[in-house]
Amino acid sequence: MKKFKERRRCKRYKTLNSPSVMIYPERVLSYSVLDVSHTGLAFSYIGWDELPREEIKIDFFDLDRELFFENIQAKVINDFLLKEKQKNLRRCSVEFSFGDNDQKENWRRYIERVATN
Repeated sequence: MKKFKERRRCKRYKTLNSPSVMIYPERVLSYSVLDVSHTGLAFSYIGWDELPREEIKIDFFDLDRELFFENIQAKVINDFLLKEKQKNLRRCSVEFSFGDNDQKENWRRYIERVATN
């Protein structure tokens, strides 16, 4: 198995439930959000190719908490296969570039409410 150098600037948190994301323009529905941080998140999805590295938009929804974040600007940081045997199950990490301070503050409050160590 390949070893990766830790490059995260912010601590990642596991979520207690399974929120999902929708990616535009690719329209990828993730299986689940794997972890979140104050600057981004990682999710798994079915796909054969990497997501584009240019700016994308994310809609994040947590149905259990009836929360929805729309049009979060993000950049793909990493996108790779999770397991060799399942050739189309991938993990993608994105970094946010929040459009305004309200969006950033709402995200911070979300993490405080749902994240675990």
